[in-house]
Amino acid sequence: MISEPIRLRTDWSQEQQAMLEDISVGGACVRTHVRMRPGDTVGLLMSLGVGRRFDTRARVVYALSKSTGYQTRYGVRFIGLPEREQAEINHYIIEQKFGRQFGVRPMQASMERADTTNY
Repeated sequence: MISEPIRLRTDWSQEQQAMLEDISVGGACVRTHVRMRPGDTVGLLMSLGVGRRFDTRARVVYALSKSTGYQTRYGVRFIGLPEREQAEINHYIIEQKFGRQFGVRPMQASMERADTTNY
């Protein structure tokens, strides 16, 4: 479970804020006040860290509304997500699991490489 702000687009509403609550290479769970139904197609704009920006389409597969509050949780399945983006999402998931297990966020690969030319 995560809590990352994202942007959500539909054919019937302007771009809206939403929260990403869970993600996998196949889909995600988002929370928003935008009303959607299973079968609806939406656009998701997500930033999952440096160099990980996604603009993808997804189909709503389920909706779970709470009896309190105005937001609903939706399960969405990604449509046509390229393999490169699937790999980036998988890497993000691994980083999140590692961080929770050890209580730290792992460093990016580009930051791990030290410049050793001066030694």
